[in-house]
Amino acid sequence: MDQSLNKANSAAAKKNRLSLYIIAGVCLFSTIGPYLMHKTGIGIPTSTRNEGALIRPAQSITELPFFNQEQLPYRYTTDGRWVLMLPVRGECGQDCKDALYLTRQTHIALGKNAHALKRIYLNIDGGLSEQTLSFLQREHPRLDIISIDAEAFLSALGEPLGQFDVGQMPYLLIDPQGFAMMYYTSDITMKGLLKDLKFLIGQAGGH
Repeated sequence: MDQSLNKANSAAAKKNRLSLYIIAGVCLFSTIGPYLMHKTGIGIPTSTRNEGALIRPAQSITELPFFNQEQLPYRYTTDGRWVLMLPVRGECGQDCKDALYLTRQTHIALGKNAHALKRIYLNIDGGLSEQTLSFLQREHPRLDIISIDAEAFLSALGEPLGQFDVGQMPYLLIDPQGFAMMYYTSDITMKGLLKDLKFLIGQAGGH
């Protein structure tokens, strides 16, 4: 009787330990899994259904040396949102203004999920002129404006950005973990960008 009880208790204890190991393993993978996917590219969909171009592997930008408009260190955070970052070298010319307009209208078109996205203007070529700053404040008052040294930015992300001319920088889609995972060139349409954002936000269950 005692032996049977001891065996039963031993089996129950082993089962409980196994359950704890499984739970611990699931928790550990949920923590490091996304990081490993971004670093290795394993598990990231290779389907061509997206309109933007994938960055493989995705690159974390959370530790890059950004600065605010007062040239003080800017601690980058997504606030748990998707981010459209528009890197601009030099003045905001017509291509830049077109990209800002397209991304703003796309942001509005997200409707109830608009709060799941924010936009950032990234100046990577010195200070902003009064003309550009006035335009941004007037036409895009909710746009975050930050800056970074061009060499630091390009060396961190490398390709594909290094292949583009000064006035044709693509803009980046950054996920809620701070990884630049896709980029868009000037030929993207509002319909295509909106399609990607709706899909990704929907996959994340909205916000």
